[in-house]
Amino acid sequence: MSKFYDNLWYSKTLRNIQMRIGTILELNQVAKKIFIPVLNRLHRHPISDEVERLAEAGAEHFEFTVDLLMVHSKTRDVFTAERKRLAEMAKSRGFTYSFHLPVSGGFCTGSAWEGVRKGSVQWLKEFVEWAKPMEPWGYNMHSKALDDLCCLDLGPDEKRSYAVQKIYEYFVNKLIVPLEKLSIEEIKKFMDPAKIFLENTHYADYYLFGNFPNTCGYSVCMDVGHIYLARQTVHEFVKKYGRVLRHVHLHDVIERPERKPWGRRDHFALGTGMVDVKGVIGELAKINFSGAIVLEVYYHDPADSIRYLKRAIEEQEQAGRKA
Repeated sequence: MSKFYDNLWYSKTLRNIQMRIGTILELNQVAKKIFIPVLNRLHRHPISDEVERLAEAGAEHFEFTVDLLMVHSKTRDVFTAERKRLAEMAKSRGFTYSFHLPVSGGFCTGSAWEGVRKGSVQWLKEFVEWAKPMEPWGYNMHSKALDDLCCLDLGPDEKRSYAVQKIYEYFVNKLIVPLEKLSIEEIKKFMDPAKIFLENTHYADYYLFGNFPNTCGYSVCMDVGHIYLARQTVHEFVKKYGRVLRHVHLHDVIERPERKPWGRRDHFALGTGMVDVKGVIGELAKINFSGAIVLEVYYHDPADSIRYLKRAIEEQEQAGRKA
């Protein structure tokens, strides 16, 4: 009998799905309109024009990668000039924005090097102030400290045994987590740390964090493609971190046996690989997820994947109404 009521409740959650359809604006792609003189003359608003184009396909949330902004003054100047127009678009069209914090350049809020850790927090403070006119929904962040730990050469894969796992756990619990907690206390002085979405990556085992993401003050970003690369499950991730899950990255994954050590490659267009998009929507509906599903599609025009995701959500809603 309980299974019947579970299914009834589940069907009701699919009737009015509140997830926002989003896409990442890969600034490395937009950059050619900024740096190539001919294209630059044709595109006076290279960033907001791309937002307009993808909005026509159905996107309502837009995420910007920060790496290029961080290392080149010209892209930073162009984006700065576009902030007002983007903010006006958000108010008039109901758009929301987020930023993907740097994965390069040394940004690491859990670094054991105090200068790097404190410098990262200070840079974040300055960047949050810079982005304030756009009223971002949040800031996506990799744990670079965890990534770097899990990329250490601790011997051949067959030797990644119980002992190696214990080494990882020791460094996470005794070093990375305490340092992240220290950074969180400093971050609280200028922003709500819940607006930072701590993302799982394919370089590291996110579950090494244990319950830390549920209690630390950060929110969680679930990257579906990274889950597939790690041969884990969306159900397992949502079950453990659903309470603080505020953001999702979605992209397809294809088999590539030559790609070591995962044998798979991510960031492909939806519908071209193994990701069960409707299954992902279903798992998110179970927790009444109302954040943004951001498409991280790098090898194809994201407009096609935006339409694919929109159809998948509509079909799930229709299935819920019929149930």
